[in-house]
Amino acid sequence: MNWRDLIKIHPACTAIPDMEPDQFDQLVADVRKRGNIVQPIVKWRGGDAEPWQLLDGRHRLDALSLLDDGPEKVAAALDRCVYKGPETDPWHYSRSVNVARRHLDAEQKRQVIATLVQADPTRSNRAVAKDADSNHHTVARVRNDLEGRGTVSRVSMRTDAVGRQQPAHRQQPAAVVHNTTPQPEPESVVGQFRAASSPAALRPAPSVVGAFSAGGSPGAGAPPTPAGPQPSPSLKRDTLVGDVCGWLRADLRGALDSLVLILRDEQSSIADLPLDKRIILARGYLQALSVTADDLKKAVL
Repeated sequence: MNWRDLIKIHPACTAIPDMEPDQFDQLVADVRKRGNIVQPIVKWRGGDAEPWQLLDGRHRLDALSLLDDGPEKVAAALDRCVYKGPETDPWHYSRSVNVARRHLDAEQKRQVIATLVQADPTRSNRAVAKDADSNHHTVARVRNDLEGRGTVSRVSMRTDAVGRQQPAHRQQPAAVVHNTTPQPEPESVVGQFRAASSPAALRPAPSVVGAFSAGGSPGAGAPPTPAGPQPSPSLKRDTLVGDVCGWLRADLRGALDSLVLILRDEQSSIADLPLDKRIILARGYLQALSVTADDLKKAVL
């Protein structure tokens, strides 16, 4: 008899993607060597009248079932487990023990986010991001995709990370019409930043700052492009650089935290860049943050 016939699996448990084949093979080898699992499985139920559900440990049970005395070991594991009740949020618990324990790539994290949003669309992007160990910009993109495909219904109110009811969609700021007069091509990246660092360019742009505060991404939900001549690619780039500079000036700490999370979510794409390019970028970021190699060594120690 398969152990899945003995206990129902909680949706929060299956929200975490399956192990990669090589990861599961390593787990099976470890279980065979030890003759048992080290970390107990976890059961949860929402009340005394409800049946127990498996909240954590499906891969460990699969590995146990492959042993010669698998049925006996599985039965013992189901009996000698950790019990959780209604005081435990199953979604938060599953995320906290699995996302931290498993090294999920960007696509797997998006799968976790999609499952969390589908389970409760009324939870805010920030609340979902907290459980998925991601950022609210990524959650907003996943939610928009699910809503666009009709997988998740749109809601007018959402519950934020501290339990408050908030409007799902904030009022968008008024349109900002940028100067479309052609500008000379900057000679270098430094020139681009100098061109974007004028008082007008450094003024926080509502189209960007408002979108980030609403849980979106730069340009998400922004007003339509006004009619008339369209800016050149270089002017568009300079405008975006200026908008980001304005965002940094408006909320430096929050902007830097968000940028780290955004880069982390794009880690698989960044890994495709040549190593020498990544090293140059890393050195530039460290210099901008006034952090030295010695500082990093001390932090590690």
